[in-house]
Amino acid sequence: MPARESPGANTRALTIVAFSATAGPFLEFYDFFIYGFAAASAFPAIFFPKLPSAQARVLSYLAFGAGFPARLVGAFIFGHIAWGESFLSWRSSQSPHA
Repeated sequence: MPARESPGANTRALTIVAFSATAGPFLEFYDFFIYGFAAASAFPAIFFPKLPSAQARVLSYLAFGAGFPARLVGAFIFGHIAWGESFLSWRSSQSPHA
């Protein structure tokens, strides 16, 4: 009969998995939050200086909103041809922690 592991034996591994599972979505949310804030405050004056304020703001929001469907299309394309998987496997082999 194999020996049973203690309940705390995999605590470090579970901590790493939990951190890895939350780090990506957190960084992605932070990226979209910063871009959304810039789209509301700075982009209208920088990219559309000759348009009226309301129209420039709407165009900035449309540019911000284009990121959501573009992300899905990119995931479909790169996921379908498996570039993402091969890149990730290459990148993980280059990791100094491997």
